[in-house]
Amino acid sequence: MPPSYRLHLASQSPRRYQLLEGAGFEVICVRSRAEPDLPNNGDGAAQAMRSALGKLPLTFDGSVLLSADTVVHQGQRCFGKPNDADHAAHMLAALAGSAHQVSTAVALRHEDGVVSFCVSSDVHFRRLSEMEIRYYIASGEPMDKAGAYGIQGLGAGLIESVSGSHTCVVGLPLSETLAALAQLGVLRR
Repeated sequence: MPPSYRLHLASQSPRRYQLLEGAGFEVICVRSRAEPDLPNNGDGAAQAMRSALGKLPLTFDGSVLLSADTVVHQGQRCFGKPNDADHAAHMLAALAGSAHQVSTAVALRHEDGVVSFCVSSDVHFRRLSEMEIRYYIASGEPMDKAGAYGIQGLGAGLIESVSGSHTCVVGLPLSETLAALAQLGVLRR
């Protein structure tokens, strides 16, 4: 396959788009397949992988397609995107003052098939008061994010430490993604 700078992103995540564009790719957003319903318990990394593969478009026009999904999990308990403010408050209260994992799976469709991988990072939240949780929810930021927080925004103030890939927690493990894309001949500008 000849080298390419173009990458088709099967995701509506502005964070994934920004990470890839910032890394030097020409990113074209395409429609992903329907996001599968994931249970609220089980192996979070396996759920992320199943979802990333499930969202990957079946059609292939010669360009590399990338889909990804992020699952926040604590043991066997998985936290998706909140349904409403009360659901977000419940999630944040459960994560406050403790550690959890964030697993982001990436699936790449190319001319020879599919390559996929999953990266997990440990995140430790500081203790949070009910008022801090309500203030954060009022910002609107948690409503479209797994685990009801975003590390790249106001949610950074909830986090005491991260062990592992910071960009995995954002929604795309960039270092591992760049290595996989280079193997497929997708180069940065």
